Amino acid sequence: MYADGTPGAEKGDFENYIPLYLPPTGNDFRTVSLLWSLWEQTGKLVLRRDFNEKIQKNSDFNDFGDVILRKLELIPLEPFTSKPAAPQKYPELVAVPGGEFTMGGEDGSSDERPARKVKISAFAMGRYEVTNAEFEQFQPEHRKMRDGYSWRDNEPAIYVSWISAAKYCNWLSKRNGLSAVYDEETWKIDMKADGFRLPTEAEWEYVASGRGENRIYPWGNEPPTPKYGNFTLKKSLDMDYRIPATWAEGVHCAGDFPAGASRDGIMDLAGNVSEWCSDTFRDYAPGEAADPLVEAASPFRVIRGGSWGYYNNSQRNRDREYNHPGYGGYIYIGFRIAISSQGYDHLHGKR
Repeated sequence: MYADGTPGAEKGDFENYIPLYLPPTGNDFRTVSLLWSLWEQTGKLVLRRDFNEKIQKNSDFNDFGDVILRKLELIPLEPFTSKPAAPQKYPELVAVPGGEFTMGGEDGSSDERPARKVKISAFAMGRYEVTNAEFEQFQPEHRKMRDGYSWRDNEPAIYVSWISAAKYCNWLSKRNGLSAVYDEETWKIDMKADGFRLPTEAEWEYVASGRGENRIYPWGNEPPTPKYGNFTLKKSLDMDYRIPATWAEGVHCAGDFPAGASRDGIMDLAGNVSEWCSDTFRDYAPGEAADPLVEAASPFRVIRGGSWGYYNNSQRNRDREYNHPGYGGYIYIGFRIAISSQGYDHLHGKR
């Protein structure tokens, strides 16, 4: 079914069509009713059977049949507008209790050693990765970056550098009457500030590993399957990214895989996009630690969590990646927010 009148289309163009697939009926005729809304400018409606000989020749079945149009009724509708909901002042947060866990391990990559005991204070973390709609309240021009890898409002924002993610956190802090965590000249991090920030690497692994349960993956120890998240694992190493973006893989909407949630109900810690953390990337220091944040000299910032594609494809909680803070993130990297318990209390009126 084809119709003209699409807003912005030239007169006479058939810019909109709906392929209509009817249920099989054998040799019987059956009645099917359907409703299709047209534009006010629509002046022509065409119904036809498109027969593609190439497709039909290569098919092992014949799915073409006859249709009799018995009635076509045009029903005028009164247009109405609805007031959009006010945007949320900050992404949804999950309060995470403090505790102790083993960070890293002796049986993984060299940058995961040495394993050590780490204490984490209570804080809050974003339930979902920051979405396009949320990030574009801060940086509207990012909308131009939407493509076939991430294009819907509720999909994780990609093409975001560490610097842009940190600036978003500062903007979010100011918007909610909190103090900024990042100095945007030196990029020093004030962990005593009550504003939004990226999680520390230790906080990220603490949540993903189940707060002391030593989970291999956010959902537990069962190997990754499509049930748990949006990832292609080792197959991603053979993916050809020269194909158009709209044909490629890409992200899913935030929270599409509830079975892959962490112990605290935090979504997509494995799969969808890898996530920037606050720390600079260095080898682990030996010995126990409390609320560690690494700011030692390094040209790189830490990235955690497996992505949907090539970048950090194993999905294990202990996996570490890194990149330059000015790197634009490409198609695999996004971020989620965190905030101290003090800041979380301030958001809820507990001053």
